[in-house]
Amino acid sequence: MKRIILLFVSVLIVSGALALKIDSPASRTYTGNISLDISHPAKLNKIIYIVDGIEKGSCANCSELKGTLSLAEGSHTLIAYGYSGTGFYSDKVEFKVSSESLGLKIESPQSKVYAARSIELIFSTDQKSNMTYKLDGKSYSACKECMYFAENVTLAYGDHTLEAKAARGAETETETVRFQVKRTDIGLQVINPAEKEYGSRYINLEFKTAKKANITYDIDGRDYDACENCRSFRKKIMLSEGDHTLKVWAADGDGFEYITLKFSINESGLSIVSPEAKDYSSKEIKIDIRTDDRSDIDFWIDAKRDGGCEDCQRLIDNVTLDYGWHTLTAKAGKEKKTVRFRILRDEDDNYSRYGPAFANLPKLLEDGDITDSELAKILRQNRMPPGIVNNLIKTGKLGDESIDAILSYQFNPPGIMMKLWGWMGLRQLGYSEQIYDMYNVNDTHWEKMLQRGDLSGQKAKIIKEKLAEKVKQGKGNSGKSWRGGHK
Repeated sequence: MKRIILLFVSVLIVSGALALKIDSPASRTYTGNISLDISHPAKLNKIIYIVDGIEKGSCANCSELKGTLSLAEGSHTLIAYGYSGTGFYSDKVEFKVSSESLGLKIESPQSKVYAARSIELIFSTDQKSNMTYKLDGKSYSACKECMYFAENVTLAYGDHTLEAKAARGAETETETVRFQVKRTDIGLQVINPAEKEYGSRYINLEFKTAKKANITYDIDGRDYDACENCRSFRKKIMLSEGDHTLKVWAADGDGFEYITLKFSINESGLSIVSPEAKDYSSKEIKIDIRTDDRSDIDFWIDAKRDGGCEDCQRLIDNVTLDYGWHTLTAKAGKEKKTVRFRILRDEDDNYSRYGPAFANLPKLLEDGDITDSELAKILRQNRMPPGIVNNLIKTGKLGDESIDAILSYQFNPPGIMMKLWGWMGLRQLGYSEQIYDMYNVNDTHWEKMLQRGDLSGQKAKIIKEKLAEKVKQGKGNSGKSWRGGHK
């Protein structure tokens, strides 16, 4: 084993660009099945992957190994090994599987070689959290109670390691990426294609280098010669619909550079011309959906199928909708697009006092300047940003009407709903002694949950104790609705 490790290190030092790489999974938390993607710039005699000490699969005479991992909740370790006549290669990643995830993702940088020293750091999460990061071992604060962070940094040439961390209460997630900033002489660039979805099967390839080199490329595992002793290469090719992987190499007498990117093709070329993502004053909305080629087009408004056409390139319709937020989803073939828009009331001058995106509502509720019925009406007719709903709950002044409106009409992420009320989230997240005080929910709702059997074991015990404590203090309900009802 020592000999293998030494050989592996030696290969990495001599030719770091030839390292075996685990592209997926990354060092993060996943909520379901995980894509497996292991790659090497050149074909190896064999690639093997091991999960938690058990060999799970392999491929022979290959440069890529792909699949799907279905694992139990908890921490896992994936190790990939590869070997050929030039030596041994290895990569390792540790990750987690959990039904609850903050959805932390490092969008930039990626695990590749950068020619520019200026690198953009971009992290994102699915829920608000406190984000920090380590760059080459040094800790930095990113942002608090945020879902997105971006910053530009200038780095020295060499190898770098970035570790991002997101924390929300007791829940934490980390993701790590290793990349390299290298002073390159060849200066390989892939001008086209880009990492996106194309509406045509005809793709223009365009590669450039800073100095003359031999350029080759690989599409979905098939090798092609581009040009020798050249600085640019262009060619128009035709590919099938679906996902594709492009690898480009540029080599001279001193070494080589390579770039890997992924793109997809969906020929329908679906676009929603109308409505646009904006506010409308009329309840009459024009629907205009188009495709590049003839296809079956269907559309849904607020998750309800509203119409469609067969073997067409354009769908035009008119619909009448209520005031508030709406979501239009269009589908043609495998392609799907969505747009959100809002219909405002012209006659309601009071809407100006609610502030942009209803930002003033929590203060109006706190100061008693808005009734529960008025607030409930607004909540039923307008989709609120999760942060506004969160702040409304924190006031502790919501009445039954507005509570029902939130639960019935406000579709917030499960984590936000947990923080606010309970029905949707209490079965999914952990509990603590502070849960009752933190969420400050009307006692009646806790009692209903106990009656329905939504809470059990320690969870039910905590809530019962809190309710009983308030009854003793003369502040709560009698408790008759749950005593003896659920054990």
